[in-house]
Amino acid sequence: MIFIERHAEASLIEWKNTPDRKPLVIRGARQVGKSALIENFGERYFKQTHVFNFEEKKELKKVFAGDFDIDKILSQLEVYAGTEIDLKHDLIFFDEIQECPLAISCLRYFREKKLNTFIIAAGSLLEFALERVSIPVGRIEFLTIYPLNFEEFLAATNRKILFKALPRLNEDNLNANQLTAAAASALYEALREYSAIGGMPECVASFAAHKSFERVRKIQWSLVESFEADVLKYAKGELQISNLQSTWVKLSKMVGSEITYSTINPDDDHKRTKNSIALLAKAKLIHIVQTINAHGLPLGGSADEKHFKCLFLDIGLMFHLAGGRYTDLVVDGVILDAMEGRLAEQFVGQQLLAGPNAGSERGVLYCWFRSQKGAKAEIDYLIARSGKIVPVEVKAGKGGKLRSLLQYIKTYPKTEQAICLQERNDVHIDRGVTYAPLFSIL
Repeated sequence: MIFIERHAEASLIEWKNTPDRKPLVIRGARQVGKSALIENFGERYFKQTHVFNFEEKKELKKVFAGDFDIDKILSQLEVYAGTEIDLKHDLIFFDEIQECPLAISCLRYFREKKLNTFIIAAGSLLEFALERVSIPVGRIEFLTIYPLNFEEFLAATNRKILFKALPRLNEDNLNANQLTAAAASALYEALREYSAIGGMPECVASFAAHKSFERVRKIQWSLVESFEADVLKYAKGELQISNLQSTWVKLSKMVGSEITYSTINPDDDHKRTKNSIALLAKAKLIHIVQTINAHGLPLGGSADEKHFKCLFLDIGLMFHLAGGRYTDLVVDGVILDAMEGRLAEQFVGQQLLAGPNAGSERGVLYCWFRSQKGAKAEIDYLIARSGKIVPVEVKAGKGGKLRSLLQYIKTYPKTEQAICLQERNDVHIDRGVTYAPLFSIL
C-alpha cells in the first residue's frame, strides 16, 4: 500500500514534543488508518517502535493479568519484543487494545510511575471496551482519527498543486484566494472522485494505483460487510439485529435530514431504533449532529438530544451503501446534486470533523432548526470561530435561495459572519455572507 500523509501526524509530533506528555489513546472506526499512521510516525521519529498487537497475539493479555507492576510488565514486554525497550528513545505501541481492557486501565500507571514514556494505544470499537474498565481520567490523552479528508485525498492522488489552490476561509481571511478556471475545474473533478471513493485509506490507495472505480466498489462492499459484522456482535436478539441492519442502510439515505426514530423504522419499536443509532455511533460508523439554539458558547450547552441529524463515517461508503454510482454525480452539469444535496452536506460535515482547523467542538458537530409554523428554517452547521458562532449553509447546486440563513440572521441579529458553500469558483462577500466553493477549507 502507498504511504499516505495524514494531517493527524502534526498532532502526534506535538504530543511527542510535550515534556509532560501522557499515554495517548487513538480512537476511530476500523480501517481508517490508525495503525499505519502510528507505525509510520514511529519509523520517522523514534529509534525503534515496539508494536504489541493484542488481536494477533492473544497471549499478551497474560502480561496484564496480575498486578500493575510497571517494571515487571516492561520486562515481560521486552521478552515478547525480543529486544530491550529504551524508554527515552523508543515508542511503545499497543494495537487493538480493546482486546485487553486491563491494558487500558494499566495506562494510568505508566503515567504515574514511568513519566514521559512514549506510549500510544489504538483500537477499533474502543468505546465498547471503555465501558468495561475504569478510565484513567486525567492520566491519558485521546485523539480521534477519521477517514482522509479532501486535502489528504488530493495529496494521496498526486495532486498537491491543487491542495495548495484550495480556498481557505478563517476569521482573518474570509476573502480567500480566488481560483483560476483551470484549477476550479480540476478541483470539482477531484471532488466528484472523492465523493464516490471516499477517504477510507484502502479505497484511496487502490484508486491512486489503478484508477478503477469498480475495484474501489468491491473494497467498499467488503468494508461495509466487515463493519456490519463488527457492530452486530453488540446487538442482542434477532429483532435488534434486524433493526440495526435496516437502520444502517436507511441512514445512508437520510444524511442532512432531521431524524426521529419513527421516521427510520415506523413499524418497529422506537427503543430498538434508538439503540441501533447508539450502537452505530459508538462504533463511529455514524456521527450525531446535535441541534442547538445558538444563544451562546459553548455550542453544546444547549444541545437537544431529541432532535438531531446524522453523518456517515465516510462519504464514499455512504454513496455506495445508498446505491450510488460515479455517473450519478453529475446531474444536468451540477456536481453533487445527486441524492437531493445530501452528498454535499456529508462532504462538508466530514471536512469539518477531519479538517486541520477543528470545525467541530470537541469532536461534535452542531446544527440549528426552527420549526415554527410558516417559518421553518435549518442551518446545516454551526461552528465556533474566535469566540463567535458562525452559521454554515451548504448548497449542492450553483444557486438556491438562502431563506434559512436569512431567517437565522434575523433570529440572531448579532451574527457577524455567515458562510454559504455552493458550486462556484470564486469567493464573494455580500451583506456579511461569504459565498465560497464547496471545497473551501473552513
